[in-house]
Amino acid sequence: MAAPLDRMRGARSVAVVGASARPGSFGERLAIEALRSPGFARVDLVNPGYDRVQGIAVADSLDHLDEPPDLVLFGIPDAQVPDQLRAAARLGAGGAVVYGSAAGLGDELRAAAGDMPVCGAGCMGFLNLTRGCERWATWSATRCSPAASPWSRTPGRCSRRC
Repeated sequence: MAAPLDRMRGARSVAVVGASARPGSFGERLAIEALRSPGFARVDLVNPGYDRVQGIAVADSLDHLDEPPDLVLFGIPDAQVPDQLRAAARLGAGGAVVYGSAAGLGDELRAAAGDMPVCGAGCMGFLNLTRGCERWATWSATRCSPAASPWSRTPGRCSRRC
């Protein structure tokens, strides 16, 4: 039996809730990085305020995705996270990352997630270095900096394509 975190850590599909076309926004940054990642076979962008982001069609809600993603990234205001986390759990997502602080929402987030693993709130996401740099869920600019990583198999080079 697979560990509850396996699907999240080895995500092949990701949904970016709060994907944005607004230059410089957190939602834009998450969308661009997800679309660039070689580790994700499928990237779903979700935001009711856009039809397209980075030339990709955008779903207006998680409920309108064709299949559940392995991982959901939340680039939305804290107040919206509980409802969206419930939607991700209802959809059968493998896990979620909550970047915002979600101050005072801890109990509500735990209840909303149910059994679904959640990284955060108030985090930078995660890197799964056991699979090289292609499994990420972080907005950190250093996510693929193998020269600085003690876990890289070859100092100064990524052990996988980045």
